[in-house]
Amino acid sequence: MTAKILRHNFHCGIADGPDTTVVRPLNWNAEHDFQFGYRDVTGGTGAILNSDHLSLITTPGIDLMIAPGAGVFPTPLPGPNYGWHTCIRNVGPGGVVLSGSGGAQINGASSIELGEGQALNLYSVGPSNYAAIKIGAGGGGGGGAGRLEFVSATQLQYALFNGGHIMLDGTLRPIPPISAGGIAGLTNAGLVANTTYLVSATDIGGVLTADFRTGATHGPSQTAGNEGTEIIYVSGTPHDELSLIGMCRTNASAQFQDDRKFRFVASWFNPHRRSLIGDMTVSQLAAPSLTVSTWAELQPTSAGSMRVAWIGFSGRGGWITFQGNSYNTAQNFRCYSTFEFDGAAIPDPPTAANSYPFTDIPVLGNNYGNAFSVHRSIDMADGYHFAAPFGRVNGNQGTWQYSRLDGWVD
Repeated sequence: MTAKILRHNFHCGIADGPDTTVVRPLNWNAEHDFQFGYRDVTGGTGAILNSDHLSLITTPGIDLMIAPGAGVFPTPLPGPNYGWHTCIRNVGPGGVVLSGSGGAQINGASSIELGEGQALNLYSVGPSNYAAIKIGAGGGGGGGAGRLEFVSATQLQYALFNGGHIMLDGTLRPIPPISAGGIAGLTNAGLVANTTYLVSATDIGGVLTADFRTGATHGPSQTAGNEGTEIIYVSGTPHDELSLIGMCRTNASAQFQDDRKFRFVASWFNPHRRSLIGDMTVSQLAAPSLTVSTWAELQPTSAGSMRVAWIGFSGRGGWITFQGNSYNTAQNFRCYSTFEFDGAAIPDPPTAANSYPFTDIPVLGNNYGNAFSVHRSIDMADGYHFAAPFGRVNGNQGTWQYSRLDGWVD
């Protein structure tokens, strides 16, 4: 035990007498060692006792109980129901429940759960009332560990990252390692094509299992013991048993996809920056041409589209750039370049006043290429987003070569 030093507030200045059999000023003025207590409940009682004051209690997955008066100091100490304190740590395996008996309340409820590796500080704040403050699992961080990741067209995984636990319904749960199967159910079985899903973790028969939801929302839990955990809300009803871990979107084949053109997997915890690149796929010398004076998408066919698409969470952002070369078939005519975000109408013409980025390239003559670059920061709402390159001319014909959309999103 680590020794804590106590010293009397009053110090006596009288010199010690010769009699060593009595308490002398030197003894009074001395520092006094103080140590916290320790008790393991293995093979003992799961009841928390008054003598557990200023102690650490460890439990190997054994449920505990506290009654009114366990936190009552013996007289003549003042405040018999206030200030009593103990610390409890669940060393596992499995979770434990600390229950109040005889009307004892813990954070206003009859019980509180402790996940494996989790601890709490318990304080007596009244004759039958206890305040519990949870502490994240040692070595596992708090409840925000792990990352949702793409594996294949039919499989996702929730990998250990920045800790080893997530909070589920008020209990800190260890994340199963990938070598042991990981979170179950992270497959595309039963998913619908071109659909965005919120992905959460839930408990099915003691196994952490993935849940895919459409038409739902998410937000922090308001439930005691689970406050702040991001959970699923269905028609406005909170579901503490569904802890958000990410988002995914299926492609036209009802499969997962996550590549530089389509970023359709996003993790709620520990997101990393995702690159986006949409290259021309037709011959550069047969690049898209326009003869229209209104905005039109460049290379819009599905096989050769330069569009990029992604999913993301509200509050995250990114940066998109459209760059390349363009030329007009006639001297002194212009090519205009920009990109469309989420299908929003492009102001016609875009100007500095409406804050829409575009380039206005005067061309020296036929087949003279001119480099352009258009960029824009983006803010996201929850869900699916895309960007598409657009162009227009003010006469004759414009051609775009060696062009691409690229950027990144969180």
